[in-house]
Amino acid sequence: MLGGSFINQPVSKVPEIKELMNRTTDACASMLELADAIKTLDTMVQTHATGTSLEPLYREVPAPLRGYVELVYDINNHPTVRFIEGLLYRSRFYQPDLQSIALFADSG
Repeated sequence: MLGGSFINQPVSKVPEIKELMNRTTDACASMLELADAIKTLDTMVQTHATGTSLEPLYREVPAPLRGYVELVYDINNHPTVRFIEGLLYRSRFYQPDLQSIALFADSG
């Protein structure tokens, strides 16, 4: 199995790869916004949750995630974020046209 953040292309393909990156960044702008919001929220919860009520932290939830998450403690009393998937599937972040997978046999 191969996978990772690498590609095996000749230098001559750099302009095409840059164009693909730009198109992907544009098409996935809302996904990148969501990813940044998730990272920010996770850092905030891990840093500021002290075992007491998480309710005051809701004011700090990044705007893209407001109404889509619940702040909770897990069974081991670790703070975490629960995503309300049903709502996310009805949000601007649900873009089924961006979902795909490519499989191929590698001869290398």
